[in-house]
Amino acid sequence: EFFSSQRGYTCCRVCILGTAYPDKEMQLLLQGRLASERTQYLHGSPTNAQDLHRAQVHSAVAIFIMTDKATPDEQVKHVDALNILTTISMRQFNDTVPIYVQALSSHASSVFYDMGATAVVCVNELRMQLL
Repeated sequence: EFFSSQRGYTCCRVCILGTAYPDKEMQLLLQGRLASERTQYLHGSPTNAQDLHRAQVHSAVAIFIMTDKATPDEQVKHVDALNILTTISMRQFNDTVPIYVQALSSHASSVFYDMGATAVVCVNELRMQLL
């Protein structure tokens, strides 16, 4: 999506800050023609100031906090809590950048906004609306 010519974003650069090393599928995506030139994958923590500096969060034009939509129900609160901490960390590092968050629970949406998110999309709410 970031490099779609239909959207006009073909010149943007993307930095992915992941807490895990990229799996084979992600490695293949990153090796693609457009992605290899414009995407950087950094292994690190979104709550570590050195990692945020390496990812150049201070000069980012947008931040997207994505979540695993296949998260088991018993881990939803934990994953949303980690993403809330990520939102706080990003907002402290850059107080003007728009932060777009993907939440698992609709109960967490207001907390994300209170912590500095610009927009929140709740995965479970979208699922319910599609049914």
